[in-house]
Amino acid sequence: GANGVTDFRARTVSVRSDVSDAQAVKTLAHELAHVRLHDPAAGEVFMCRGEGEVEAESVAYLVSAESGLTTDDYSFAYVARWAETAKADVLTRTAERIRSTARSILTTIDETPMAAPIAPMTVGPWVATAPTSVPMNVPTPAGVAL
Repeated sequence: GANGVTDFRARTVSVRSDVSDAQAVKTLAHELAHVRLHDPAAGEVFMCRGEGEVEAESVAYLVSAESGLTTDDYSFAYVARWAETAKADVLTRTAERIRSTARSILTTIDETPMAAPIAPMTVGPWVATAPTSVPMNVPTPAGVAL
């Protein structure tokens, strides 16, 4: 099943408690991408679920890579599977949205002092629940450009 769920009506993000810390962090980045890119209340829409999943996982991949987490095997397979259901040019069309959203998330992480562990975590009107062992302040290595 899904490792995480974004509930736009309840304005919550949940992550399964039985995933590794690294997977939980990557999943939170994926779900945050949905919050930033696909919130119906903000008028954000995408053509199909496949496009939304490609965008969210691509953002999560970039955020994870910048944070030193290797998610290549999982993320590449996930994007390839969902891209089959989206228009062929989904990555080309959405590349700037993906890049700017990843950069925005990374800037927010860099500028926000966080104490670990935090569960649940409130971000604006959103509440994110995650396993209490999830490291919320992942170091960002230098030299990785988006």
